[in-house]
Amino acid sequence: NGKIIIYVGEISKFKGVDILLDAFDEVRLSMQGTWLLLSGPVVGVDIKRKGVIYRRFPLREEVAKALSASDVAALPNVKNRFSEYCFPYKLSEYMAAGIPIVATDIGDASLILSGFKDSLCKPNDKYDMAAKISKALSGNAKPDYRKILKSLEWKTLSNKLLSIITK
Repeated sequence: NGKIIIYVGEISKFKGVDILLDAFDEVRLSMQGTWLLLSGPVVGVDIKRKGVIYRRFPLREEVAKALSASDVAALPNVKNRFSEYCFPYKLSEYMAAGIPIVATDIGDASLILSGFKDSLCKPNDKYDMAAKISKALSGNAKPDYRKILKSLEWKTLSNKLLSIITK
């Protein structure tokens, strides 16, 4: 009967996981039975907290199963030159799972999730992240990311690039 928030990737301050952990502590104050599932290499962050579960998922299908068992996926990037210009590939995986996403409002995550305003939280703000996670956990609606995912398929992207080149 619990709720699961998932993050898959490098577990570090560089990736904002320290902010996610602090936001999770805030969520647990009002939502008992909430769990944070982390998977990935741990780099300089203490993940030993109440309600945090750490698992290694070496196979892609294990990641898919973990995502399908989760209620919210988190993308807690901090604002820096890397996060402003990189494409977070885990965002596509999260969308393919069809679960609500809470992401920092920067870079491509801002562009891709612009139609899902409740998904975007202020950079480096554990309270805003906690509020968005709590709202996502409280709702029953499953977001429809199919149109966005279609626009990210290689065929669509390659046709777009071909069009640019031929002009």
